[in-house]
Amino acid sequence: MLLSQKTIRLLIVFFFLISLCFSLGAEHVFNIKPCILCLYLRYIYVVILIAAGIFYFYPKRFIFLIKLVLILAAISLSAYHLGVEQHWWESPSVCSGGTVNSTQLQGLTNDEKAQRLLEHFQGKPPTQCNQVNWRIIGVSVTIWNTILLIFLFIGIGVLWNRQKISTE
Repeated sequence: MLLSQKTIRLLIVFFFLISLCFSLGAEHVFNIKPCILCLYLRYIYVVILIAAGIFYFYPKRFIFLIKLVLILAAISLSAYHLGVEQHWWESPSVCSGGTVNSTQLQGLTNDEKAQRLLEHFQGKPPTQCNQVNWRIIGVSVTIWNTILLIFLFIGIGVLWNRQKISTE
């Protein structure tokens, strides 16, 4: 027996809601700080959650397609983060972990340089994107996230094809 279309739409809403709650809980309850790529992915999840919520109540084809494009964006960012974490490619400059390099100090007076360095050392450096800082049963959460998103995307496609999810 296949699930009803409304149930499928509700499960997708819950998937992204639970994912966001899980990541926020890890950060605020277990003090596992996200890197900038994790934060970007959260932003995409919020937009997907909004689109999925709208689609639940207003199942139109263009909203469905927007949701799928957003899920593809989440898969792409998650896969990119996975590659950074596994050192398959370089981290973007936003993932530097808060280092200050000489180009950032060029053109500044000595007092401004000292102030910039002082601000840097007083601030809490962000988590680096190329470091695995959270594992579940020995596997990076980034890997879990990428796999779950891919299965979700494939599952939506299969269910849409089988049941012809109503998207006018």
